[in-house]
Amino acid sequence: MKRYLDRPHMCPVVELDLDDSNLESILSLQYGRYLRREPGDIPAGLHIIEERIGDSQYAIMACGETKITEHPLSEIDDILYDHTQVEDQFFGLHAGAVARGEKGYIFAAPTTAGKTTLTTYLVQQGFSYVTDDCVLINMDTYQITPYPKPVHLRDGGFAVLAQMGLVPPKIEHCCHEEVERYIYTPEDQAAGQLEIGALFFIERTEKINQVMPLSPLDAMQMLMKGPIAHRKVDSRYLRFLAELSKRRCKRLQYSSLEYVKAWIEEDMAHG
Repeated sequence: MKRYLDRPHMCPVVELDLDDSNLESILSLQYGRYLRREPGDIPAGLHIIEERIGDSQYAIMACGETKITEHPLSEIDDILYDHTQVEDQFFGLHAGAVARGEKGYIFAAPTTAGKTTLTTYLVQQGFSYVTDDCVLINMDTYQITPYPKPVHLRDGGFAVLAQMGLVPPKIEHCCHEEVERYIYTPEDQAAGQLEIGALFFIERTEKINQVMPLSPLDAMQMLMKGPIAHRKVDSRYLRFLAELSKRRCKRLQYSSLEYVKAWIEEDMAHG
């Protein structure tokens, strides 16, 4: 079966030729509306073929290479990571984000640092969903373009939300290739371009709750570590990062999800 992965402001479009219906179901959960049954206007620039060759063996073919694996999803994810580029006009930051009105609040952090749990909590508290993994910022306007792919919660994040009575509706438990996730797509999704309300570099703590300003130099160093995809470092890119680093970049240390919600609401109340 053929499927087409077409993500906003990312390239290439990917044509997937899948032999395993279970793998197709997992990819559909993973990418939601961005995995389509029919090709779009832009032709595919990457072709991945998956073929089942035994009870637990799969052949994954792409870019003239064939790999035999017991973990086809992981292999496909690796190929996508290696070949995905963000369009020249956009900066893709490894971060989650929510919105209230026309402002977006960004939470940048490495994997497992809690940004998806924080994003989900805020959506459950009435914020609009922007993304949980890749924030797209226009390099000319410094506005955020929403990328509302399905949310992927790990066990720990799910447990935190369950303890608070804030498990999202219609969430699906997915266990595949020894990776366990809770996946759902929020109904309240941000639309249109968003101004940056704040860009937080987050750190989960045991007891500390505080928001601290960042110098432009520190913010720029952190931003350079955060692209979602490989990118050429040229003068335009450096000028963009230098300007972005001056736009309400902050360090957020938190032990309380409620503290973050209260801080944002207080910030919005004061314009």
